[in-house]
Amino acid sequence: MKIHYRCPQCGQFDCACPTTSTGLADLAGLAGLADPSARLSASCASLGGSVFAETGTIGTIGALIAPDEGAGTNQALGALALTGNADRTVRKMAAYILQQGDRIGVFQMGILSPVRASDACVIAATNLVYAVTAGLFKLPLAVPVTLRADTTYYLAVYNQVANSRLGGFTAGTAATTDAPPINFRTQNLTGLNVGATISLADTSLTLSPWLETF
Repeated sequence: MKIHYRCPQCGQFDCACPTTSTGLADLAGLAGLADPSARLSASCASLGGSVFAETGTIGTIGALIAPDEGAGTNQALGALALTGNADRTVRKMAAYILQQGDRIGVFQMGILSPVRASDACVIAATNLVYAVTAGLFKLPLAVPVTLRADTTYYLAVYNQVANSRLGGFTAGTAATTDAPPINFRTQNLTGLNVGATISLADTSLTLSPWLETF
């Protein structure tokens, strides 16, 4: 059976116009009967975005997180994120800064792998930076890292920018049991150092920073 299709350029059936990627997409959608030679363009075939893992979605932001949230000192906050069904190399991280405060101060993001219910190991981090800007604030990892499929990791942020506020949301149970907690806070840090073990014992805040990886 010959398949007839309308040209998106001239509007005629079976014309001599060069077939465009749009035309191929239209042809492929005709009741599943596609010309075997028809191929979607790479841009059409790529349906997913570049976001690999995030602690929530931007739409879940409902809390502001201060650098000294809960009267903390030099603290990092982290929240669980679940990877997809394929390994993916991550090169950047992002936080959402609703209030940039004094703008100047130490800021860093990192990725941790749970070791047990009470500890996690820093496996990747951005370099320390000393100024931030409001909105979606992105930083490259110092060294890219490959996250494994179907695995949980922590995305964490170390923010010492006075009077700033990060976007986050309320989550967690304020308790540690047999599995790694939903989120954590660790105090008295100088940053997120790759290879260091971070305690997950303090779950008192029940706050998760919104963070994502690329």
